Amino acid sequence: MTSALLSLLEEKRVTSDTISKPSLVTSKFKSINDFPDELLLKILSHFRPEELCLVIAQVCERWNALARDVTLWKSLSYRCDKYSEFSKDVQVLAEAPALHSFIIDNRDDAFQLLELLFDSCGCLKKLNLRFCSLSEDSTGLLASIVAFYPNLEELTLKGCFPLTEAGYSLIPRLKKLSVLDLSHSEELSGKAVRLIAESCQHLKKLNLDDVRKISDDDVVHIIKKLGSQLITLILDGEDLTDVAFSNLSNCVRLQELEVSFCDQMTNKGLLKGIGSLQQLHSLHLKKGHNLTARGLSMFLHRPAMACMVCLNLSECSSLDDYGLERIANRYKKFIPCACMNIMVSCLKREHRSQTRKKLCGFCLQANYTDQVTAACRRS
Repeated sequence: MTSALLSLLEEKRVTSDTISKPSLVTSKFKSINDFPDELLLKILSHFRPEELCLVIAQVCERWNALARDVTLWKSLSYRCDKYSEFSKDVQVLAEAPALHSFIIDNRDDAFQLLELLFDSCGCLKKLNLRFCSLSEDSTGLLASIVAFYPNLEELTLKGCFPLTEAGYSLIPRLKKLSVLDLSHSEELSGKAVRLIAESCQHLKKLNLDDVRKISDDDVVHIIKKLGSQLITLILDGEDLTDVAFSNLSNCVRLQELEVSFCDQMTNKGLLKGIGSLQQLHSLHLKKGHNLTARGLSMFLHRPAMACMVCLNLSECSSLDDYGLERIANRYKKFIPCACMNIMVSCLKREHRSQTRKKLCGFCLQANYTDQVTAACRRS
């Protein structure tokens, strides 16, 4: 066990530099066991939960007690994925007095893992479940999450199953949520989303990607309740029209916007809704087939483009060389934006060769801004 500990210390590079006053190490302490608890806790803060439980806690009684210190665990995150050993997960979760965040990816035993967490961990700020099976009583599981962790600040239920309307109706009880990811939730209804928007008044990031039961009225209601504070909004636009998109202008602090399958978005929704967002720095519009080359060009030349650092217009088939020139001119003028990623696909055949030439310039210049101008001029 000593060799395992030494190996971990070497891996973490825990030396006298880790301590705020290294002179104390050489003059006062002869070994690491002479350190006071506060210094040892500082060192242990560099270790992962599994290291604390499976190695550190086995050294001696004192280290066992330190490895279980709640103040240490409140800043830790633990992740279980499909490659994790269940026995190791059980041991860590059974001994964890607290966690800052807990992540479960692609597990069929998420229910069991959460039950272990409920029994031992009394503090949790972030819970991320992605594509997990939650057992037949998923509503009961969500009720337990709400009961044990009413102060959750971040919740992800991405692609989890089975989830029902009754389960989603419990989320509004989490009043302190600031981040909520319900993407790929097949049974999530507009009614449930409205209740969430009304009750979770601290939400700043909302992900509803691939949620297909959301209407224009639902989006307008979300914006009415949360628009002044949202900084990230991700929507499935398959059933949305310019009624919803035009209202995006009320999301005055929005920095990141993604809309998948925005087939029904026209120039009106783009220019009136998105074009007026002054703080937007990341935009992803997929399949904007009804957006014209003129509309895209007008949008790309808006002053707000000065803040754009990530632009993805995949499958917006009307974007032509003129629109791309607008991007080039805007980017060349606002070089301090530094790293701009541009993704454009399904361009008209007659524009592809020249467009590729321009995109190549953009894609290679993130750290070589002189090449951007040269590439644009050559085009």
